[in-house]
Amino acid sequence: MLAYKTRHLPVVHGGKLVGVLSERDILEYRAKRDFDEDWWRGNTADAMRVPVQTAGPEDSLTAGRMATSKIGALPIVELGKLVGLVTVTDVLAAEVEAMR
Repeated sequence: MLAYKTRHLPVVHGGKLVGVLSERDILEYRAKRDFDEDWWRGNTADAMRVPVQTAGPEDSLTAGRMATSKIGALPIVELGKLVGLVTVTDVLAAEVEAMR
């Protein structure tokens, strides 16, 4: 996450999207482990958010949908395969651009 400056990672297992791991999920997981120095040795599945909300490539997205669901990123899935990830920043930028 630090290397790619992202706060959300889609989690794929066997070619199928199984969850989303966010910066907030990691912080919550760490806090639940009482800040044990080995907290980072846990499994991704223990920290990631499930079930996963998704959208299709042709779906209309609004910042309101994401805000209501309290999610910062939405995986884009087509024919069962992950094809992208849209963030609140992406949606807001598109809305601002559309208003111009």
